[in-house]
Parts: sequence; structure tokens; C-alpha cells
Amino acid sequence: MELFYRRYLCFISFLFLLTSLAVYRVAFLPKAIILVFFAVLLIASLIALILDKKRRFYTLFTFVSVLAATVAIFSSFIFISIPAKNAIELSGRYTAEIEVLSCEYQSEDRSEYNVRVLQAKGEKQNVKAYLVCDLKTEWNYGDRVVALVDSEAVKVDSNKQIDKDILLLLELDSTRPVLYADSKPINPFSLDALRAFTRSLRNSLCEYIDKIFGEDSGLVKGMLINEKSDISTYTKSQFRRAGASHLLAVSGLHVSLLLGSADILLKKLYVSRRIRIAVLSVGGALLLALTDFSASAVRAVLMLFAVYIAFLFSEEGDAVTSLFVAVALITLISPFSVADIGMWLSFAATLGLVTVYPFLDRKIPTPAKEKKFGNFVLRVSLRVLKALILTLVANVFVLPLMWYFFGEFSLSSLPCNLLLSPLSAIFLPLCVLSLVLSWIPFLNTALLFCATLVGDALLFVVGAFSGIRGATVSLEYPFAAILVLMFGVSMGTLMLVRLRQKLWICAPIALFALSFAVCLFVFSLMAKTEIRYAGKGSDEVILADRAGKISVCDITDASAGDHMFIYDTLTPYSVEIENYVIASLEDGHAQMLERICQNMIIRSVYVPISADIKELRAANEVRKIAEKYGTRTVYYQSGDRVELLRGLLLLPYFEVEDGEVTNLYMTFFDRESFLSYTDAAQSQGGFVAGSQSRYFLLGKHGTPRKDIVTQEYDFSSTELIFADKGVLNFAYDVNGYVLESKERKRSLTLICDTE
Repeated sequence: MELFYRRYLCFISFLFLLTSLAVYRVAFLPKAIILVFFAVLLIASLIALILDKKRRFYTLFTFVSVLAATVAIFSSFIFISIPAKNAIELSGRYTAEIEVLSCEYQSEDRSEYNVRVLQAKGEKQNVKAYLVCDLKTEWNYGDRVVALVDSEAVKVDSNKQIDKDILLLLELDSTRPVLYADSKPINPFSLDALRAFTRSLRNSLCEYIDKIFGEDSGLVKGMLINEKSDISTYTKSQFRRAGASHLLAVSGLHVSLLLGSADILLKKLYVSRRIRIAVLSVGGALLLALTDFSASAVRAVLMLFAVYIAFLFSEEGDAVTSLFVAVALITLISPFSVADIGMWLSFAATLGLVTVYPFLDRKIPTPAKEKKFGNFVLRVSLRVLKALILTLVANVFVLPLMWYFFGEFSLSSLPCNLLLSPLSAIFLPLCVLSLVLSWIPFLNTALLFCATLVGDALLFVVGAFSGIRGATVSLEYPFAAILVLMFGVSMGTLMLVRLRQKLWICAPIALFALSFAVCLFVFSLMAKTEIRYAGKGSDEVILADRAGKISVCDITDASAGDHMFIYDTLTPYSVEIENYVIASLEDGHAQMLERICQNMIIRSVYVPISADIKELRAANEVRKIAEKYGTRTVYYQSGDRVELLRGLLLLPYFEVEDGEVTNLYMTFFDRESFLSYTDAAQSQGGFVAGSQSRYFLLGKHGTPRKDIVTQEYDFSSTELIFADKGVLNFAYDVNGYVLESKERKRSLTLICDTE
């Protein structure tokens, strides 16, 4: 495909990006050594440029390439290493003087601000930070605050939803006095003043959208100006499950739709190309301001500017060069962008759309425009095919990055985005027209009705595809790494070399899909059901796993703290939890379930029915969280059968005393009873069930009672597994092969003090 053939600026930008990414990953001292080496090389190439007159073009190209690499190293060295180091030194608890830059969030009991730390630990500072207050405050741009704060350094490659140039997270201690002064006069020519102005403009537009669209304004604000605060967590979860999260962030799709519609309108008015470019450039800058300069919008608009510049100086712009130059400019302006996952995903998808897709698009014939029904059906079918190929190419190019960063991808994203793309192309212009023409009676009502209808159709499609079971496929299977690496290397090679038959570019895609499908089928066919146990303190979790399909039995005291140790027992290729069974409800289970739902998809949560008022209240909170994330809630009683996985059943039993669950024992079986579990050594029912099972796991949850007489049970045909020493992890399949256990005994005598 000859990606860099006669694209010298493109290659220089590529070299700059590659150097930025490589240097970003190395430590402080190696960066200094590399910087010195490239500085010497830069001086040598400059001398050669002056002296060598015969090969001045090639020498100039070498000089510019080395200069790009040197700038990349220097920007990474200065803007990443040194401030990050200062931020780490500022971690801790101390009194600091800060200056408010902007208000990010306010409620009755919480406020969040972008601030600049001016003084800390007795020294002057200049570090941008994010301040969180557990009280409502009314601070404005320029206010000076002196308060006791808890400071924590933010990693440069952090996934926190904050600006990449923020290096500290501050939590204000509201129990101590806070001193602050009114804001200083704003310099109208400063960047902070511009940010304050655009923020007020953005807030006014949000209020206007709320007034026009009412309850349906959340999706409109999210897709138009990147304001997602009014979009429910459930809706965001649905978009994530359907592989359509990119629609909720203003990106290249949104920019091209909005500015493209304006371009078409200007063409109809016979406006010249240069004037159109000027108008659309101003519109792009305004759109950036309204999105609060979100990273995805900045990427899209900068690339658009690069394309416009190319058009100004030539008849045809080179989209590949424009893409590389735009991303290089973003990295040069904000070196933290090299750690932005979204930038690389957008870059990879766009690279596929400007290289491979045009070639495949030319292979599709264009039917004649005859007014026949058959010809109309053919044209519509070919357009659908082109949209499908476009979506497929974008997904293929981001596949290696999805494997590296996330380890999974959504199969439903392909057909889902095929339907969402035309709906988005209709929805966004309708929203803009509804806002612009809201002053015209009747027309306003019609536009608003149409926009709401299309928005509901968007949500319906997302909801339908997000509910498909097994649509999310893991890339963390043991065989996936080598397949993805081979795919990436082969695709990269074919992009660089000259292909006589350009259709060879499709070979890696077809081979990867076929190989992955065959390996996954064989892996699933050979996989056996496994049971895993994890314990931490007084908390225990039992997981059933079959080829990445998992169900969880939660036996924790959720109010005791963080119980995310459940992830330690998950296989890397686990992407969904089929059934989440809560054995005994506590107040903290709702919060625990929400933390898990934020990271994984839970299809069903099983909640025990209890007569205890406290547990009923906890069950209601769990139900609310489940509804919030679209998880089905199932209630069960002691003795009910719960299907964890197909063919694997769980029989939970509770021993209740005075309305409280005192003991819990469960039996897992597949064809025959093979495991029983008890959470306290005094459970007589549990021992009876255990003595009849192939394996008997004694949990460490609970304390022995002293009113049970000596009991002796026959475990001659049962393997005993004890979980009374630290964290015990073991797994075995349905055939009974024990991989690991702490201790095994053939018989057990339980002696309890009756006094």
C-alpha cells in the first residue's frame, strides 16, 4: 500500500510520534542520554546541510527528521518527567494556597474545581490540580484559597476522567477553617480568561438545550457538546455494552456531520471554497469551545484544519498526511496525549478509513441512476454494504489496540454501528435545527418531535444490542496474543510495501477471523467446569468457570471494606458474569455490586429472601443498583435451585435463628453431587451434606457455637478441604481432579465445648 511513499511530511510526523511514544516509556536518565545523542546528531545533520550542496534535499529531509525526533524527546522530557516528579513530591497532607481556575461540578454536598497550587510545603509551586470538597462552595475563577488538603499524585497514564495536564488530586478537609479571597481582575487576553468565557458560553447553551428538549436533553448535550452529566449510568452502560460509547463523545463523526452539513449548505449558496474553509474553521473553533476542548474534539478539529490547509495549497489534499500531521500537532501541543488511549484508537480507526476503505470502496460498482424499483433496491443495498465495510475496516484497525489496552471487543458493535451511523447523521442536524429555529411556531414543534423520535430510536437500537448475550468477546484467551500479534505485523507490513494485487490487504483480516473462530470453538469444546475459591479475612467468594463464562457466589461481609479481591480469581478472558449469587445480604452489598458493574457486565443477580428488616432494606438497595445497570434481579429462598451455569446447579441452605441467618451451607452438583460448602464449623446440616459429597469445603466465615454436642461424621469417601489459613485458592473440574489445596483428611471429629 506504500504508506510513506513520497509522503515525506507524513514520515516525519510518524517519526515524531514514534519517538514521543518510545521516550515516554523510558525513565529520567535514559531520556537525558537519548536527548544528548539526538542533539549531537542534529548538529551534525545541520553542518552537513550547510556543506553538502549536491544532496541538499536528502540532507534537509534528514535534518528535519532528526529535528522532529529531538523535539519529541525534549517535549516528553520537559513536560512529562519534571512536573510528574514535582507532583509525586507534593503528595501528602499539608496546608496549601490554591487558585481556582474553573468549577467542574456542584451539588448540595459536593464541589469540584480545576485549581493551580501556588504554595505548598513552604515553597512556591505551579502545579495544576483537581480539588474535591465535601461541601457546597461558591468559588469563581481567580479566587485564592488557603486550606488543609490531602494531596495525591496522578499517574500520567491514568484512566481517570480528568484533563491530562492535571497532576494532583486534592481533597479538602472541610473540618478545618478555610480562608479565601475574592477573585483578582481577569486579564482579558489570558488563556484562563478565554476558558472562563467559553465555560460560561457552554453553560448558557446547556441551559438553553434543557429548556428546549426538557427531559430528553441528556443525549442531545452529550452528542452535541460532550456534556454527559445528565446521561444516566444505565444508558452509558448500554452504549458500552453495544460497542457504541464513541457516540457519547464529540469526535470525528460528530465534527464531520455538523461541519459537513454546514459545508453542504454553503455550497448550495454558491460560496467559494476558500470562504467556506474560513467559515468552517471558525465553526470548528467554536465547536471546540462548546465541548470544553475535549480531547476527542480537539483531535477531530485539528485534523480538519490540516485537511483545510492542504486544500488551500493544492487541489487535492492528502488525507494520510493530514492525519499524521494532526496527531503530531496534538502531541507537540500536549505531550500528555501520548498516554491518551482515545487518541490512539481514533488515529488507528481513521488510518484505516483513509487508506484501506477508499480502495475497497472503488471495488464496489456504481449502478446507473435509472428510475426502476430493482435499481433503487440495488443502490440501497450497495450503500448498506459500503457502510458495513467502513465499520468493519475501522474495527479491524483498532483491534491490536483493543487487545493491548482492554483485552476485549464487542461483536455487536458492527451491526449496531451500521444502524446508529445513519440515525446519528439524522439526529445531530435535527437537534441543531431545533435549537436554531426554536423561535418559529409549528416548525419548532415538528423539528422537536422528529429529533425526539430519532433519539428514541437511537436508544432503542443501543438497548437491543446491549442485551445480546455473549456479544463481548475476550482477546485474553491463551491463543489470542499470538494471533493478534501476527495480524498486526502482517497488516503493518502490507501497509508499507507495494502491492501489485491490493486485495492482499484483506488476507490478514480473513485469516485472523477464521483462526480466532476455530481456536475459540476448540477451546470452548475442551474446557471443563472449574470451581474457584478465594478468601480474604472473613470474606469468601466461590466462582464457577467454564471457558470464560463465570458465575459468582458471594459469601462476604460487604460492610467490612473493599472486596474487589474477587477479580484475583477471574480468568483473564472473563468478560461477563452470568449469575451473581449473594449468599447473605449486608448493607455494603449494593455498593460492592455497583463497583463490579462499572467494570464488568452482570446478567443476573440472585438475592436471598429474608424476614429481617435490615436485610430487606439491603435487598431493596441491591435491586436499585441492578436496575441502574440493566441487570436482572432474581429472589430465592433456602432450598431453591439456582443454575449457575448450564448443567451446574447450586442448592443454598440457611440455618435461621431468631430471624437471622446463623449458618450457611451449599451444594454444587453437575450430574452428581461433587462439592459442599459450609461457612462455620458448627453447621450440622452442612456436615451432613458434606459427608454425602465428593468434596467438602469448610469455610472460615462465622464463629463456632458452644451449645452443639460432639458430632462425628463419616468422610471416608469425601475429600476435605480446609480454608482456615490465609487466602486459599484452588480449582478442580467436575471429574474431581484437585489442583491445589491446603489440607485433606478422610475423617473428621468435631468437638465443641458445651459450657
